[in-house]
Amino acid sequence: MGGTDIPPVKLYRGSIGGWVNFPVPTSGYGTFAGWYLDEDRNEPFTVFTYEDEVKLYAKWDAYYEIGDPGPGGGIIFYRKEFGFDVEGYTHPNIPGYSGNFPKYKAYYLEAAPRNISFVIWKGSATGDNIVPEITTSEDENADAILASSMGKGRKDTQIIIAFYADAVSNDVHTEVVNDTAANRASEYKVTPESVYNDWFLPSIGEIFWLYENRNDVGMGSFTNRLSSSSQKYNGPVYVQNFSSGDQDATARRNSDLVYPIRAF
Repeated sequence: MGGTDIPPVKLYRGSIGGWVNFPVPTSGYGTFAGWYLDEDRNEPFTVFTYEDEVKLYAKWDAYYEIGDPGPGGGIIFYRKEFGFDVEGYTHPNIPGYSGNFPKYKAYYLEAAPRNISFVIWKGSATGDNIVPEITTSEDENADAILASSMGKGRKDTQIIIAFYADAVSNDVHTEVVNDTAANRASEYKVTPESVYNDWFLPSIGEIFWLYENRNDVGMGSFTNRLSSSSQKYNGPVYVQNFSSGDQDATARRNSDLVYPIRAF
């Protein structure tokens, strides 16, 4: 579980012996640490004398702990052993736009080592239009969008950028808008020479985990609000309030801090 798919291994009924030559699985979460008989990985599988089918569970030693430096120069603030899907994105209608990427499985979220600055969510756009196709709450219940927006921040960031880049036809501005919170997050690099250029504006469900693990990543005294790429059904956008712990809905013309993240 959590790594490469391993086909069933058939052994003769009643056979006995030591470790067989099982394929060794791989995972983006960590290094393989053996097979176990239980889902909690407390009972290691070492000798077999089974006459029935046996389901084995792979154990993994994580590459990163919460609070560790990440490969992109940031800080690890979330991990999931079996991974989570990062939704892909394709937008063919804007000449020269290069925000396309396929769906992929990630195991970690990494936050930038510092916020960028206070940025107006919609940038210099004059309209308060709902952005089609990004993660949107269906009602007043913020809890539902926390779960449903996981893995959607990168895709939503690119949709926001494309929407405001095509601002004239979307009737939100008379010129192309490229100074939104999503633009600032997507353009982020820890250093100018860094090869990691896959940062994005997190969804509210993703930035929630930065709040949950704030003490482990050195943000225990942080009290500002952080922008997300998620919006409410009736117009506002979501921010994570580090003072109250709430997911506040705020006007997209307001200015909040941008904290880019990446998923790998």
